[in-house]
Amino acid sequence: MTTPKKTNKKQAKKPTPKTSSSEQEETVLSKPEQINVEQLIAHALLRYKNQQPLDKKHKMQELSHLALICEEYLSSFALIGYSLESEKVVMFNMPTAKDEAALVDLLRATFLDIANNRP
Repeated sequence: MTTPKKTNKKQAKKPTPKTSSSEQEETVLSKPEQINVEQLIAHALLRYKNQQPLDKKHKMQELSHLALICEEYLSSFALIGYSLESEKVVMFNMPTAKDEAALVDLLRATFLDIANNRP
């Protein structure tokens, strides 16, 4: 019984043709699939447009609740910050001109104190 001899010859690999991104194979959808995808996109867009006013209305309602809570403890106040969605939030409650002047003076003094104590 003879055994095949091992050889050190390397088998030549066939070079794989390189294709650019524009030459890559695209997925082709059938007509019914394409219509279905377009309908799904249109439905998602419509749902997003309908949901936006509700979200904004809900956020404004939450801010008004926050103002009511602050009014229980503070006669005048300024709320400045960012929401969790990185949206600016600015709310002032100054019922009288005297309250407005006092709050503006307090804000000015606070910002100067912050600016002077920064390294």
